[in-house]
Amino acid sequence: MSQLTLYGFLLCPYVQRVRFALEKIGVKYDYKEIDLFKLKQKEQAYLDINPFGKVPTIVINNQIVYESLPLLEFLENEFGSVFPQDNIRKTQQRIWTTYFDQNFISKMWGIFSLIKTKDVEGSKKLANELAEILRFFTLNSKLSERIKQNPSSYFEGDTLTYADFAIIPHVKVLETNYKIFFKSSLFEQIENQDELIQNFKTYYQNVVSSDSFKRAVTNPVTLPPQGDNFVLDELQYTTENFNYENLSETYMNKKFAQA
Repeated sequence: MSQLTLYGFLLCPYVQRVRFALEKIGVKYDYKEIDLFKLKQKEQAYLDINPFGKVPTIVINNQIVYESLPLLEFLENEFGSVFPQDNIRKTQQRIWTTYFDQNFISKMWGIFSLIKTKDVEGSKKLANELAEILRFFTLNSKLSERIKQNPSSYFEGDTLTYADFAIIPHVKVLETNYKIFFKSSLFEQIENQDELIQNFKTYYQNVVSSDSFKRAVTNPVTLPPQGDNFVLDELQYTTENFNYENLSETYMNKKFAQA
């Protein structure tokens, strides 16, 4: 049996991609927290594992692999159940995940400068720019058709797969920050609530409501031991009282105060 260790940071959506997949496919793993607030990723002990000083990283049988999308590919090759079996659908998922990465995810990081400056109008503008990307994605990936046929669908019907793991953690981060700092859902900020936006919202809610997503992100099955995450220790969270939104808010406020 392979011995797998995932190095990550609880609030990092790139780490959540991998943890989400691990929870869904049922692979046992050890989780080690790298506290980005304390810049643990820059310490030599971690750089010896990942010279880029980034998370996530997987160590398996004394071999090291990193970067979130290649790690999802690795999990497919090693354990299966990450992609649909059909090669056309595999390729289509890669295409649309790449599109989402290069367009939505690259643009969404602008939210943090808007939070820092408390730019409410800017947050609305960003939401509506992102909405155009969501419309294109939802229409042309045929996601809208699948949601209309099956309102409880994930990206690939009833089974969580690569696109879900790769896309939804980032949308969750963005949605959480909109709710915390602008007191409004990302989706509520979108002016034209057309069918494509409604169908993407339904898809998003389907994925974040899944047990695998909860175990990986919003109600993690394991938390780092005391001393491995400064903000987590300060809030004195356990798996019983863990609050993802409050942890996110506390972390962001500390980051802004630190800057």
